[in-house]
Amino acid sequence: MEDIRRVIRLNQQSGLSTRQIAKALNISRSTISDYLQRYKQSGLKLASLDGLNDSRIYASLFPVKTDAEKKHQKCKVSGHGIQVVSILMVNQDLFQEIQRLVERSETSL
Repeated sequence: MEDIRRVIRLNQQSGLSTRQIAKALNISRSTISDYLQRYKQSGLKLASLDGLNDSRIYASLFPVKTDAEKKHQKCKVSGHGIQVVSILMVNQDLFQEIQRLVERSETSL
């Protein structure tokens, strides 16, 4: 986790490029880019990093995705036609859940 903090600080405070940070910390440029992109998307502020513990930073940078989001993400990679299938899969899951709820309510009557 200390690497993530250092990467963010080197970029935000010192203005170092991805390449410079990668060389200084001996971490791949793609990892540096990933950390910085996640940091920007997280909405965290540089000043707040010191006040956050490692697990809070990790949770902000690597949020847990729901099963529906995972299905959508997997299908989205292959193209637009697959996105439609992804939406249908999510709708099917919702439909099945509604069916289960209706069946439970009918048996409890």
